[in-house]
Amino acid sequence: MENLLSVALSANAQAAFGRRLAAARKAKGLRQAQVAAQLGYSHNGAISNFETGKALPTLPVVIALANVLAVNPCELLAPLSAARTPAAADTDIPAFACFAQAGPDVPPYQWEGWGLVVKKLRLYSGLDQTLFGRLLSGYTRGQIARFETEQTQPPMDFWRKLSLTFGLNLTWAITGKGKCYTMDPRHSDESKRFLRWRRQIQQGGDFLKDLKNS
Repeated sequence: MENLLSVALSANAQAAFGRRLAAARKAKGLRQAQVAAQLGYSHNGAISNFETGKALPTLPVVIALANVLAVNPCELLAPLSAARTPAAADTDIPAFACFAQAGPDVPPYQWEGWGLVVKKLRLYSGLDQTLFGRLLSGYTRGQIARFETEQTQPPMDFWRKLSLTFGLNLTWAITGKGKCYTMDPRHSDESKRFLRWRRQIQQGGDFLKDLKNS
């Protein structure tokens, strides 16, 4: 599986994740080799790389680590996925509107896998797979198709951009547990770009032309 995490996040973010992971492991009284064994690794190299900020795991591995260490995955991913209940003024968070804000004749969304979460967000955006990949900066139509059908695990870069763009709670996206939305993302550059392009779509502007040329 291709891992693009070190490209996606800054060195400071990787180091912060590593510090949280190391602290949780030590609090549990486990050695790196013991954690590695529970995750099916043959040696502790991967855990060492995670803790020193040399590499980041995919989101499913983060959740597996959290299970081994008996912590909430949000504690390892903080502040990206610290879920909270939105106030009344926050109900326009895209993930809330997409999954939780069902209309009177619309049944609540039932989680059936992370691939369908990706697909529903794309359909909510009103984009085909090519343009959705461009919206998230650097993903091809083929990659989006494989993510939606769970043929390929997305790297953390992809999940991070979904979280920042849509206010998606990453733990819910992978496991279906907890709330689907997280902190209000409207001040992130990713969310501002998405909302600007969405307004252009609604107003019949030149969104598609601009995006195809981006």
